[in-house]
This record gives sequence, structure tokens and C-alpha cells, in this order.
Amino acid sequence: MGMYIWYGFLIGMIVIQAVYFVFRVKRFYFVEKLSRGSKRAQFAIASIPSLVLIVLAFVNMVHTAIVGMYLFMIWLLCDLVGVIIRKFTKKSYKIYFAGIAAVLITVVFFGYGYYNAHDIKKTEITVKTDKEIGPDGLKIALFTDSHVGTMFDGKEFQKISKDIMKSNPDIVLIGGDYVDDDTTKQEMLDATKALGEMKTKYGVYMVMGNHDGAYFNYRNFSTNDLRKELAKNGVVLLEDNLKDINGKFTLVGRKDKSSRNRMPIQDLMIPVKKSSYSIVLDHQPNDFDAEAKAKPDLVLCGHTHGGQLIPLGWTTELFHTNDCRYGEVKRGDTTFFTSSGIAGWGIPYKTGCISEYVIINVKQK
Repeated sequence: MGMYIWYGFLIGMIVIQAVYFVFRVKRFYFVEKLSRGSKRAQFAIASIPSLVLIVLAFVNMVHTAIVGMYLFMIWLLCDLVGVIIRKFTKKSYKIYFAGIAAVLITVVFFGYGYYNAHDIKKTEITVKTDKEIGPDGLKIALFTDSHVGTMFDGKEFQKISKDIMKSNPDIVLIGGDYVDDDTTKQEMLDATKALGEMKTKYGVYMVMGNHDGAYFNYRNFSTNDLRKELAKNGVVLLEDNLKDINGKFTLVGRKDKSSRNRMPIQDLMIPVKKSSYSIVLDHQPNDFDAEAKAKPDLVLCGHTHGGQLIPLGWTTELFHTNDCRYGEVKRGDTTFFTSSGIAGWGIPYKTGCISEYVIINVKQK
């Protein structure tokens, strides 16, 4: 049912955009010239971009709807600015500057977004503790939200994994949404093979995200296929359970918030020794109050993509859909870090934040 509502919403958006673009493209000077005074010809020529939009929607509905929505919003804004300028100048302009500006701004916006999304950076942070963890501490490599197939395929991910390993981490943590709803089986196999080639002191651990379980269930492999491939390549999947790391650290992996039978963090933390430095891996940053009360030392999240696109990401803060959009937050004795991820969902663009993997140095004070 959720899939039909989602696609109904996307189709509605595309229809509204298509109608608006017809009436706005009609105002371009070249359309008026080509139509030679014929209203029917003018309407037919102006309809061409909207027909292209509809055809593209059959290729990739999400991509088309989002790009079209931004062009629609920017065009509305440019039209509003045009109305204000004409009111104050009391002039009528033959050239449709608002339409030209809207198209150019949209092209620049998504051009920058494409470059920024694919320019994966290394973010390095240091977290200090009073606990006895030894002089070497722990170097963690965290990556989240790879959504394999959206911004890069499985083969390209192999190159990214090699970049991550250049930092020589002690342990690799995967914060969920490793694959996406339309990741192909071959992409999943290629990417998971790269995980098997990550050689670290303490291994590779992962928690599931909301998309790893396949929201819409139209990819050509099952969640169990993913589990088997992860296990075959030495990746330990943590789902509401713990893992002791060298007697000084405890890794707590949570089921995703979307899971119906997820354990409360307070219950998960009961077996953790107070002397152990505890790290919680939780895909969605949505349970900070309870996690702060449970007092783990460090909580690592993803899911938000750092906002992905301005201004859509800001709505998560406006409506409090997440406890944090991006970055480091301190609550009581617990440090929270929400990563923007190495990719994003649905479209290969990021304007709200960088693409990143995170190197976390846990050090004793």
C-alpha cells in the first residue's frame, strides 16, 4: 500500500510540473516566433519539454520528479521576482528573463550537486575518554548510506573501499542502507566482495538500515541473499546484539527503527560492563533521549544524508523527524555523531552536505 501512495504522489508532482511548464514555456520568445501567431502551434511547441519530462518519468520516476520539482520551485520564485521588478520599473520585457534564469539556476544547482555527491571526502574526528582503553585507543572507519547503485555501482565501490582502507583502521563499521531498493544483485555481489577484502585488526561490522530490508521489494535479490553474502565475506551483522572488542570496547548494534521488534537501548546496554568503552551503531538518529539515558560512550548514525538537498534537509529539523541532521552532538556522557554518508537516496546529487566516510580516533585522556 505504501508503494502505491508513494508513486501516486510522484505522478501527481510530475503532472503539476508538466502543466506549469507548458504555460511558462509558451512565454519564451522563440516559441512565439516559431508558432507564427498560431495558438495551437504555440501550445504544441510549448508542450515538447513537458512530454520529454513524462517520458523521462518512465525511465526514472524519482529522479525526474525531484529534478522537476526543483525547476518548478525555482521557476515560481523567478516569476515572483519578475513580477516585483515589473511593478517597480513599470516596464514590460519582451525577453522572458524569469524563465531563462530558472533554467540556468537549476542547471547550476544540480551540476554542483552531482560533483559534490561524487567527491567523497574523509572526515576525521577524535573522541577522548577517561576509561582505560590503552595508549593506542581505537581507530574506527565508519561509512553509512552507500545505497549501492544510486551514485556508484559495485565495481566503483571497490575503489572507495580501498580509499577507506588507506587510513589503516582497526575496525570498519557500516551504519546501514548499504544497498538500496533497486540495487541489482550483481552490484550487491561486487560491493560485498570489496567488504571481504577489507583487512583490519578487529573486523567489519554492520547494522541494517531501512532500505537494506527493501521498502518496495522490487530488487532481484532478497534480504536473506544479502545476509548470506555479508557472512560469506566476513562481515558481522549486528541486530540487537553485542560484540566484545579486545576486552576494552563493546560494540552494540541495533536493529533499525523501522523494525517492529527492536529492543530498547536500556535493555541492550544491561550486559555492558561500566569499565568497557561502549559504541552503539544505530542507523537512524531518532532515539537520542533514550540512548543518552542508557549512557553508552559513543553513538554512530547515518540515514539523513546530511540533508542531501537544500532546503529539503532542513525540514527534518523543522519538524523534528530526526534528532540530528549532521555532525557531532554531546548529551550528558554520550557523544553522538551522525554522518552524511558516502552516497544518498534516489538521485545522484548532494547540495545540503558533503559525501564522506569518517575516521574516528578514540583516545584515552
